[in-house]
Amino acid sequence: MVGQGWHPRWLSTAGWARGSATASYAADPRLHRVALGLRWIVVCWVVLFWRLGYLGLFDDGAHYAQLTREMLQQGSWFVPLLDGQPFIDKPVLFHWLQSLSFALFGESELGARLPSALGGVGLFLITRWLSAQLWDRAMGERAWLMLATIPATFALGRVGYLDMVFTLFTFGAVACLLVAAVRARPRLVHAGTALLALAVMTKGPVAIALVAALFAVAWAAGGASRRAIRSLDWRKLALGVVVGSAPWFAWMYWQFGDDFVRGYLLDGHLFYLAPRASASSARPGFYVQMFMTAFFPWSLVAVGYGLDTLLRLRQGHKPPVEEVLLWTWILAVIALFTAAQFRVDRYIYPAAPACCMLAARGWVAARTAAGPREFLMTRLSILLFALVLVGSGVALAVALPGLDLRATGAAFLLPAWLLLGGLVVAVLMIARRFAPPLVVRMPLFVMLAVYATIVAVGFPVIDRSRPVRQVARWLHEQAPNAPVGVYRLERWHTALRFYADQPIHPLSDDEEVKRFLSQKGGSIVMRRREYLAMRERGLPGRVLMSVPVVRGTEGRGIRRQVWGEVYVVGGD
Repeated sequence: MVGQGWHPRWLSTAGWARGSATASYAADPRLHRVALGLRWIVVCWVVLFWRLGYLGLFDDGAHYAQLTREMLQQGSWFVPLLDGQPFIDKPVLFHWLQSLSFALFGESELGARLPSALGGVGLFLITRWLSAQLWDRAMGERAWLMLATIPATFALGRVGYLDMVFTLFTFGAVACLLVAAVRARPRLVHAGTALLALAVMTKGPVAIALVAALFAVAWAAGGASRRAIRSLDWRKLALGVVVGSAPWFAWMYWQFGDDFVRGYLLDGHLFYLAPRASASSARPGFYVQMFMTAFFPWSLVAVGYGLDTLLRLRQGHKPPVEEVLLWTWILAVIALFTAAQFRVDRYIYPAAPACCMLAARGWVAARTAAGPREFLMTRLSILLFALVLVGSGVALAVALPGLDLRATGAAFLLPAWLLLGGLVVAVLMIARRFAPPLVVRMPLFVMLAVYATIVAVGFPVIDRSRPVRQVARWLHEQAPNAPVGVYRLERWHTALRFYADQPIHPLSDDEEVKRFLSQKGGSIVMRRREYLAMRERGLPGRVLMSVPVVRGTEGRGIRRQVWGEVYVVGGD
């Protein structure tokens, strides 16, 4: 007979099952430390480092790498450069970190992405530390593992964007300030101040805006939250952030004067953060949607736990101040970017550690609940997570043959992991009378298996679907000093510039195409359909190179890949 205490023996390893130092390794602390170390290595390797340099740089990843390379080439240590001209979009700290990585590993994909991957490791450590300070070490193990296994972490830890490093500094500052306020450790304000200054040097004043939004919401919440916030020395915090981050801004103003104020501080930051009438109607629920999808599956658990917290509040059970402040941080991040003009999915990421910490609290609360009705919404959210995995696995298995991914049969491992994981979680919950399984058992294993499959099987598919690196290197080998144009392939522009290591000229009409091809050695990168249409209009051009590429998708839900060709076209 299967009862609530039933455990499959193969799932009972303490290192993966409990995340606690008191389980099966209690008799041998050294063995426990080795198991924890191996877990760190395996999780960080799969999520962040395995094949980190495999895929070509694209979009903003290529853009930031090009800025860093030109800074190194020109010795411009304070001003990012693009095509030899100042390009002041973000402060300089991320480019300094990337420069160091380039010095160690060359101007490569690995060198461009390593700061993000290392930032992910740092963020895991911060999340683990904060959870241990607010609760205990076991909660810290659960929280960092949850953070490591959300899709947003897997994506942002593997691209050369600055968002992972920015989140490390910003949430690190928030973590220090929360512990200082809640646990009466005022010296941590100094560490929080230094980290916040580094965050400003990474992405600009938005870091200050996020922390200010946190404190504003916490003050408005009143009660213990307000008392905790009032305990911090605001004057020292503000002064320290200004002193730490102001030198670069002062130097830039000395160099560029009012142009820096208008182009960077006003147009580049305040303009985007200022609430707009149009922004409120432009998908106001965008960041809520991103919260639920990018932080899946733990966003479901956190929301379920939040609903249970509200229900218990109505019954007179006040939530701990640390949980209120974590919810306050999530709300502040969502509210600030919802009010802003831009909608960029990765902007929500600073809320991820708090989401995973609350999910860890919710999972344990649901597991240790005294009765079947206690923390019911959290239990239902975990069951919903299992059903979503099962449904996704079935849907993907059915759709996979028609997606035209040009992948091997190993791609079917992906729906298999989803289906298996969802079924196991659902069965364990039913066997335990709807109490969730141990937090780092099957759910975390499934997410890691999914990511490992994507890296092993999916990365080659992604690399074939956007061969920009192949095209750019061919162009550089054929004629390294010849002009290169891009015709209606805007997303290829930055990557072509990086790999060809020469300026790329965007072209938009027939006259520009005709004039460009008349130059000696000039060539243009364009889609096959654009080339055929151009020839029908009587414009010159001959195909020098062609490569297959995914030119779009079609269908609904799990969308089918539509393949085409990209040509390199030269003059007749």
